Amino acid sequence: MADFTANFELGVNSNTVAAADPGSATAWDSVTISAGGALTYDNAHAYGLLSAKFNNDASTTFTRLRWSSLPNPTESYGRFYLYITSYPSNRNEIFTDGENTVSINLTALAGDGGVVRVGTLSGFVDGTVAVAINQWVRIEWHLIHNAVTGLLEVKLFNNPDSTVPTETINSTADKNTGAANAFADFQNYRVAGPEAYILWMDNIVANATSYPGPIITGTANLAPVIYGRGAC
Repeated sequence: MADFTANFELGVNSNTVAAADPGSATAWDSVTISAGGALTYDNAHAYGLLSAKFNNDASTTFTRLRWSSLPNPTESYGRFYLYITSYPSNRNEIFTDGENTVSINLTALAGDGGVVRVGTLSGFVDGTVAVAINQWVRIEWHLIHNAVTGLLEVKLFNNPDSTVPTETINSTADKNTGAANAFADFQNYRVAGPEAYILWMDNIVANATSYPGPIITGTANLAPVIYGRGAC
């Protein structure tokens, strides 16, 4: 089972992210930007040279990068690096399987304080540790599709280079996570209605057979010419 990966390194700063995404191992099946939004290559915050900037204005429903050609794995792992400068005022989906069965969310609902919220058909489980702002963090997940013994385990690394998670959320295999499907969506989706909100993602992995772990500078997940992190 081959990893799907994207690192945005050979895009053009400020241009719209291309479905072909030059330099990334796996082309996107679709890039979707609702009215008023923008989804661009960006060097203001990048874990390398460039990242993907998901920019929603107050009228934008979502900005989204989608793979819809996964081989319907019943079990898989994934990762993305995330940079935010504030928390959304309600809840934003940042990853979903495209079928509304599982999701990873940022939430600042009353009392939540900017934590990760993990969603399955069995309901939501909230983390207790705030996602660090104004720096890169790493989020990884392990997904098992099953109506009875399903799992969406999510690990937050507020130190993006660490191998020890800051927090692990929803680690029991007793959830309804639906059937396997071919989708992986990375997005800035305002669940409760449009909101002006920006986030950045980088070094994305899906369809892996184990936890991907952190980027090691100069290895396969970065373009060979990159030997240090860019601006944060």
